[in-house]
Amino acid sequence: MSIPFRYVFSRLAQAVLVLFVVYSITFWMLMALPGDPFVGERHVPEPVRQALAQRYGLDYLALPAAQRRQMSAGQIFAAKSRAYGRYLVRMVTAGDLGPTISYEYITVNQIIAQSLPISVALGSLALLIALWLGVAAGTAGAITRGRWPDL
Repeated sequence: MSIPFRYVFSRLAQAVLVLFVVYSITFWMLMALPGDPFVGERHVPEPVRQALAQRYGLDYLALPAAQRRQMSAGQIFAAKSRAYGRYLVRMVTAGDLGPTISYEYITVNQIIAQSLPISVALGSLALLIALWLGVAAGTAGAITRGRWPDL
């Protein structure tokens, strides 16, 4: 294996590891918050809430509030762990990032698909400007070696 290939592979492996750690920390921090992730400022109809809870493995959220209060911490942790695994598998195998909570009738995948071309265009333009300015500054520094612009 050549050195550049090994370097690129190690960087990709690190990127995957970082994404996994960020996903894990974010998931468990959100699950530690009190309340229900499907009920925010707007009212979600009970059948929709139950379908979302079932889809994401948060079946305990579909239970009545009195029954949820009777669940032990171990049962709730097991349910959250199932949700963690189910979402991770769906994300890795199908690329399904699910619906957004902030916007109705749109998925996270659709938001990414809409904004990715703009982000790539802006990033490419920034890279070109930085490259052009870097080459110009390097050339100026080389031409005026030891004088003011080089310092």
